[in-house]
Amino acid sequence: VKNAQEMVEFHNASTIRIWLNEQNIGFPPHWHSAMEIILPVEGNYTITASDMVFEVQPEEILIIPPGEMHEIYAPVGGKRFIFMFDLSLVGKLNSFSGIQSILAQPLFITAETYPQIYDDIYQLLLRMRNEYFSKAEYGELTIYSLLLNLFVKIGYNHINTGNLFPNVRLYKQKEY
Repeated sequence: VKNAQEMVEFHNASTIRIWLNEQNIGFPPHWHSAMEIILPVEGNYTITASDMVFEVQPEEILIIPPGEMHEIYAPVGGKRFIFMFDLSLVGKLNSFSGIQSILAQPLFITAETYPQIYDDIYQLLLRMRNEYFSKAEYGELTIYSLLLNLFVKIGYNHINTGNLFPNVRLYKQKEY
């Protein structure tokens, strides 16, 4: 972290990084140019982003857009998968502009907040994780195809429901 910017270390000339973070330390306010998805496995994580405080429990999903200042408070003994994506390739697609507006702020996806797409999004993330660690020949391409599928599901859900932030245990305003 330099001047609050975290430099994401992608491996092997990739633009994707996925790992299981078992550190029980938090991360002070920082941002990065990559999109980050946090998927807790054990323990509840408190994440502050966009002046909102998210209480993210195991199997819940928080998508943090690139450039978003955020802070992570880790529980003792917690584990979380962290997915980092460089969206510069995807950002050139014409249809991506509609998704960018939806992803302009953190998106908290749970079975309660997005019942129509939660299972699909969760399964897509598991498939991305499995593909990443399998080191398959076309792994990066497969992961980006799954990421595009994730964006399409979020986009169609937004069009069909018209509700970006459902009124369910989402977040609380950050108190100063």
